[in-house]
Amino acid sequence: MAVRARRFLIGLAVAFGLVGMTRPAFSQVMLDNDPFRSGMQAPRMPEAGDWAEVVTVTPKWMVLQNQDGQQFPVSLDSVNQFMIRWPIDPRRISPNALVEAFGLDLGNNSIRTDHVDVFEGGARSMVRPMVQQVIGFNRRPTEFDRQNKNIYGVFIPLLPGEEQIPDRLHVVGPVAALDPLRIAVGGNNAVAVFPADNGFFFSQVTAGSSTYLRAGDLVYVVPSNMTPRSLILSEMVAYKKMTFQEFVP
Repeated sequence: MAVRARRFLIGLAVAFGLVGMTRPAFSQVMLDNDPFRSGMQAPRMPEAGDWAEVVTVTPKWMVLQNQDGQQFPVSLDSVNQFMIRWPIDPRRISPNALVEAFGLDLGNNSIRTDHVDVFEGGARSMVRPMVQQVIGFNRRPTEFDRQNKNIYGVFIPLLPGEEQIPDRLHVVGPVAALDPLRIAVGGNNAVAVFPADNGFFFSQVTAGSSTYLRAGDLVYVVPSNMTPRSLILSEMVAYKKMTFQEFVP
């Protein structure tokens, strides 16, 4: 009996020893149960970005809620690029404003797009006048590309699939005319901007500020990191329903 008892106690001790060796540390248990790190219902934000709604906002913090009802605290200091788009009547664009359009290159100094951004006052520093062709997978043609285009009629070398993507044009400049919209690009030249199938809208762009945010505002956010305390954003664009002139702080 003494031998059996001794064997039983030894086996019990070994069993408890193995349990102790395999049990994770308390810090690891807390990490595994961190809702920002694991779980089927853990809050997640797509890397490419997602739409969300402002729930609450203070001068330094805000809470965003996605379409699944998940909420994310965000420190405004952790947002790398923050801007706001306000609707604007094109007839109210000032002569000193800069407008930006990006769309399909139709040739003959004309493009087709679904929206145009307007930069007034201090927001003009956010852009600079330019005319830039964009080809393939969002790359700008080089002198080598242009030489090939003149010789062969196409930009080469192209990656597989790039030849199927139409050329685009990125234009920034003052308004030369409104009907149709024409953007002055220097040297008495202008680029005509035509609407897409569903038309296009104008939005006035300003630098972001918590002063302008209100609960219920729609935002598009692109995350760069997520911590237990905050969602860190590389970009956030807020969309307002009223014009900048109508807003009352």
